[in-house]
Amino acid sequence: MIIIPSLDIQCGKSKYSYEGSTEPVEIIKALKKKGFHHFFITDLDGVFSGEFACYNLIKELKTEDVFLYVSGGIRSFDVAAKVIDLGANAIVVGTSAIKDQELLMNLIDTYGDILCVSIDTYEESVFIEGWVEDSDVDVTQFISSMALLGVKRLIHTEINHTNNLTICSNQTMQKLSNEHCVQITPSIDIINPVILEEFIRCGCHDVIVGGSMDLIDLENYKHYNV
Repeated sequence: MIIIPSLDIQCGKSKYSYEGSTEPVEIIKALKKKGFHHFFITDLDGVFSGEFACYNLIKELKTEDVFLYVSGGIRSFDVAAKVIDLGANAIVVGTSAIKDQELLMNLIDTYGDILCVSIDTYEESVFIEGWVEDSDVDVTQFISSMALLGVKRLIHTEINHTNNLTICSNQTMQKLSNEHCVQITPSIDIINPVILEEFIRCGCHDVIVGGSMDLIDLENYKHYNV
């Protein structure tokens, strides 16, 4: 299993500190020393404004020779192309997957192998616009439609259970993943080592972990990142 640390970026800083630092580059360097090479970057300002703002950060992080997933405010083809040109290895769209089907299709056609779609769910509905708007789209319907369009990977966050084990324990996502031949990567805030141990037992291919990573000793899990 690949553990992918997640950094939420707001005004150029990480929302959560790691080892006393909120500087994204410093955090990435510290985690690299512990064996982590895949990172998930979310531009929180972009999530709510709709305009991606972390261009310089992506460019700087690329010099660290890491695999970067980039999300937050990627709502035009030009922005997606620029983010990729600057060094993103994969891009993630959420709101635009529902509100802008033309953009989604263009991204699938051009960047299908490195495109991920986020699916933020509350009960049976998919939420957008930074979790504040119910799209009125059913979870199963959404996954089915994304698979039919050619999306190969979804990033799933269960909004009302971001810090517990229900993503893993309820098997729903795994069942839908198998039915529709689309990889679904869970994303969850970590609060103690039990969280990661549960995902390991579930046999997940990878998991995105956010929140305060100081709460667990990631050194114990570096051998999973191969």
